[in-house]
Amino acid sequence: MVTHAYRFLKPPPRGGFFVSAPCRDTSIPILYWLAALLLLVSLSAAAQPKLVLPDGASFEFGEIIAGARPTHAITIENGGSDTLRIQNVTVQCHCSTTRLSRDVIPPGETGVLYVTFESDLYVGRVGKSLSIVSNDPHQMVVLVEFTADVRTYLDVAPKVIVFSHDESVAMAPKTILLTNRDTVAIRILSVVDSAFLVVAAKPGISIRPGKNVLYPLIPKTVGEASAAGTLELQTDNRRQPVVRLRYIIEGSGKRR
Repeated sequence: MVTHAYRFLKPPPRGGFFVSAPCRDTSIPILYWLAALLLLVSLSAAAQPKLVLPDGASFEFGEIIAGARPTHAITIENGGSDTLRIQNVTVQCHCSTTRLSRDVIPPGETGVLYVTFESDLYVGRVGKSLSIVSNDPHQMVVLVEFTADVRTYLDVAPKVIVFSHDESVAMAPKTILLTNRDTVAIRILSVVDSAFLVVAAKPGISIRPGKNVLYPLIPKTVGEASAAGTLELQTDNRRQPVVRLRYIIEGSGKRR
């Protein structure tokens, strides 16, 4: 049904009458267009990704032995209606590594973030966190916290050693303090160097319960450039068969 409005022309002459012409009412088509536009906008707004952590935003590794490297799996679910993209994962410290099973997650599907904690440098209660950055418009950054109770039977100090040149340009040796916190003796079976740059002066020593010993380490010359590596002290203790520490050897160019 077509509706009409009347448009009045110029005033009629005296004694005459008004002449009018019908015109089409355009208000209804405009309303249709506005309704369609509002529907389109609402549909566009609804199509958004949503990052969901079904198991919560925190977890515990529990009690672990120093030197262990446990891995925890975090399930990431896309609870939205558009594709979820994981853009970055950052960890609070260098003590953990992460790996994603997939960084593009369609609506209704899941991915897994694997978190590995490297406990070499820690003893006691440890609390850390990581951040997940995504294209979720309502929470672009999600913080996940985790804890671990690190126990040690053979403690080493310091856990990071820096070898430097002395005034005679010779490479100065260092000593570490090994403390047996177990109830039985612990023997150092061997020392494995990841970069073959440090020599242990006393392989095969035994440490009695509750006692400590000084353990000398002699570095090799590395030239002008600095170098770094990891030492693994392999023991006969079944609960803590490996103790790790890290080292840095300054190059001769460091002193110039």
